[in-house]
Amino acid sequence: LMRDALEQGKCLVILDGLDEVAPDRRRVTRDAVEAFARRYADNRFLVTCRIRSYQNDARLSSFADVTLAPFDDEKIRDIPRRLNLVYGSQYRDRSEYRLSQCWK
Repeated sequence: LMRDALEQGKCLVILDGLDEVAPDRRRVTRDAVEAFARRYADNRFLVTCRIRSYQNDARLSSFADVTLAPFDDEKIRDIPRRLNLVYGSQYRDRSEYRLSQCWK
């Protein structure tokens, strides 16, 4: 099911917390993430990490760097709704229900 969705370019792939990868594994992680993104290039990708974690030769060069402003609890809870509005309009009724379950 997931592979079909990936092959059809229907996914938003979120890889969160790459800064938690051990420093000696970051280059191989970078290579794996970039290979995966090339393989499934019709999808959208969001990769998160702390600023200092993926610099120099560990940097994900095929991804744009963006620094987020600080978030309070209200803004954090609003992220799934906003992602759904941008990427999930055709599934809004079902996915808003599923997203609301994240904070119960």
